[in-house]
Amino acid sequence: MIEEIRKAAKHGDIEAQFHLGDCYKNGMGVKRGRKKAEKWWRKAAEQGHALAQSNLGVMYHRGDGVPRDFKEAEKWFKKAAEQGVSEAENMLGYAYHFGRGVQQDDVKAVKWWKRAAEQGHVEAQYELGEAYRRGQGTPEDSAKAANWLRKAADQGAAIAQNNLGVMYNRGQGVRQNYRNAVKWYRKAAEQGDSVAQYNIANMYHRGDGVRQDHEKAVLWWRKAAEQGDSEAQYELGNAYHRGEGMPMNQVKAAKWFRKAAEQEQVMAQYNLGVLYQRGEGVPQDYQEAEKWWRKAAGQGHLDAQFNLGNLYHEGEGVRKDFLKSVKWWRKAAEQGDPDAEYRLGQAYWNGEGIQQNYEEAVRWYRKAAERGNVWAQYNLGKAYWDGLGVEQDYKEVALWVQKAAEQGLPEAQWRLGSMYAKGKGVRQNYKKAARWYQVAAELGHAKAQNNLAALYHNGQGVSKDRREAARWLIKAAEQGNAEVQFNLGKAYWYGLSVEQNYKEAAKWTRKAAEQGYAKAQGALGISYFTGQGLPEDHVEAYAWILLAAAQEDETAKDTANLLHQKLSPAELSKAETRAMELFSMIKSKSE
Repeated sequence: MIEEIRKAAKHGDIEAQFHLGDCYKNGMGVKRGRKKAEKWWRKAAEQGHALAQSNLGVMYHRGDGVPRDFKEAEKWFKKAAEQGVSEAENMLGYAYHFGRGVQQDDVKAVKWWKRAAEQGHVEAQYELGEAYRRGQGTPEDSAKAANWLRKAADQGAAIAQNNLGVMYNRGQGVRQNYRNAVKWYRKAAEQGDSVAQYNIANMYHRGDGVRQDHEKAVLWWRKAAEQGDSEAQYELGNAYHRGEGMPMNQVKAAKWFRKAAEQEQVMAQYNLGVLYQRGEGVPQDYQEAEKWWRKAAGQGHLDAQFNLGNLYHEGEGVRKDFLKSVKWWRKAAEQGDPDAEYRLGQAYWNGEGIQQNYEEAVRWYRKAAERGNVWAQYNLGKAYWDGLGVEQDYKEVALWVQKAAEQGLPEAQWRLGSMYAKGKGVRQNYKKAARWYQVAAELGHAKAQNNLAALYHNGQGVSKDRREAARWLIKAAEQGNAEVQFNLGKAYWYGLSVEQNYKEAAKWTRKAAEQGYAKAQGALGISYFTGQGLPEDHVEAYAWILLAAAQEDETAKDTANLLHQKLSPAELSKAETRAMELFSMIKSKSE
């Protein structure tokens, strides 16, 4: 049989030449040989055989048995295409689309794909649909895109089935229909298309077009992830991280985040960094956190940029570097992140990593404050209070502090209460002062508790109530605020809102004094001198009063002068030595 074909081919029979080329290409009855296949196809092609022309084009396009030559491929594709060979028309479409062997021209690409598509060529139908969808080489037309994708999808093209699913999902060119989206995603997914597997997983995850089912979502994400789909790997990592559709497992979360991260999936890079920061599923390692956040930040990930700024500012696992913290906060701030805008404002305010500039600090505080950052609102109010970076304006203070207070910031609630109590920036109103102090006090704000106690003691804005005054004053003092502890000491000393008790007065005064509070040090000295609440001890008294005087406390200075005249030189020497010991003790406690 093969000899008859060979004989006919040698005598110029065009069909015999074509078939002999087929035989050599596929090893049918002869030893496989690409060069001989090309020889006989060329003979048939030169006589005008359309399929031989198309096959010859494929050989040159792929470099299969001949040197790769796109121009030569295009020449033969065009000859075959002009005779209506759909494969050649399709390949000619690719040639024009990619500019291989011809000048790039999407209009001509669409022309040839359309000819092939109309003959039922599945790849051409898909490419024509995509051209209409993107508006590439033809005006964008979602309806025509859906039409051609459906034709390819009906022929079983997985990529067309997936993309048709996308169009139903988004309502592009067809009426939005999640069930139809799921139908087409499933057809493609069952053929092993990883993108469709990822898409149908998302539908199960959200419950769009199907009953929400996290286990099925995980099943499809896993299929896509195991094929290397980075988005599916990220989602599978997330599922393990959250414990959705499977038991929570941070080790496996880290494994899948890493696979996705190594493919440059930005969210996976960020999340892997978070796991290293927290030591979840991996050993805690701030340097690894920095490494992955830097990769994500380099792709513009806002939270990674912000976290890098924090990492360098705090020096967690990396060398503290304010210049770098400012660099990364700025990148996140320029993307409109209010937390980064606030931190950049702080950097300008404190002159950390950048020259101190109150005007710039206020500018960034304002951006963050207008986006709702509570600390930026409060600090912008403080800037108006101090008149730094802006003209002093108590009405603006009240405006911004109230915004922060209404978001639940105790510091702002306390300050707003103080403004109402003093009538600064707002009309004086003790009831409103008491209301804001109460809110902050219940959240544990020591100064608010102290001020609320004063209002109860004086009956301002609330009914006079010594028990409530005492309750709030004690709560405030127990939080360790030196000024409040001193106030509680005074209350016990004079019997204000509490039963007079010199021992309790001395106890709370000592707590404040040991924190370095000058007024408390002076008062403690008086207690030692008079022996009220403490054993009388003039040396100890003078030592504490010296500490207060060293902080420029005028009352303590006057008292020190009086005591200096009453003590002997030996007592004065002992007191000075004791003062140095107390100073060292207080300093070591504060460090």
